[in-house]
Amino acid sequence: MRLMRKIAFSTLLILLCFVAVNAQDQPSSAWVTDVGSRYWVQPDIVYQGANNSLLKLDVWYQHDVKTPSPTLVYFHGGGWIFGTKEGKIVLTGHSAGGHLSLITGMLPEGTGLDNQCYGEEKLNVAAIINWYGIADVNDLIKGGNLKNYAVMWMGSQPKAEEIARQVSPLTYVRSGLPPILSIHGDKDDVVPYSQSLRLHEALDKAKVPNQLLTIKGGGHGGFPQTDYLRSYETIWTFLRQNKITL
Repeated sequence: MRLMRKIAFSTLLILLCFVAVNAQDQPSSAWVTDVGSRYWVQPDIVYQGANNSLLKLDVWYQHDVKTPSPTLVYFHGGGWIFGTKEGKIVLTGHSAGGHLSLITGMLPEGTGLDNQCYGEEKLNVAAIINWYGIADVNDLIKGGNLKNYAVMWMGSQPKAEEIARQVSPLTYVRSGLPPILSIHGDKDDVVPYSQSLRLHEALDKAKVPNQLLTIKGGGHGGFPQTDYLRSYETIWTFLRQNKITL
């Protein structure tokens, strides 16, 4: 988890740059040339192993940068059990990736969830951009919002509800968290819109700078282009309002 945090604030700069380029309808050849001239890519860096699988990440970084830079980690979606990093759309973390973005930025010390990570440095996350991520895992493993992907992720292990609470961002809402922007369609049938609404209300109560952008009629991603452009504009405005310079 600490490694994720450490890598997490170079990748907001890069991903949002990509978003800005696409939003301006720059020709694809010019976009490729621009990215190729400004960034190096180190693909498939193994940072951990779990369940007989190698966990890998890609690092994008600017040429000739010798000082610490703003960074963000993009977590792909897939209900925690599907998907690969190679299937990225360029966002900041969507669906299960939104959940991982939230938990990475909100997790306090002493939970034991990062006990396989090395390093003792304290790292500050400047902001979290959550695209329709899961805020309450327990809500998805029982009751009216039960989802098969969440049940599969929890498996048949004992104390599933306790574990689900431990990995739910809502558990860690408190004052002093970084600014959080959630983007969610109110017709999402994969991750209920109520998850982001409850997170927004809890963050407001804790006086954490946050915003919920509701995509009217939006499902689980796949929004119309106008809604994506409005989302990107909201991201930049949100970062500026919270004095985050990229």
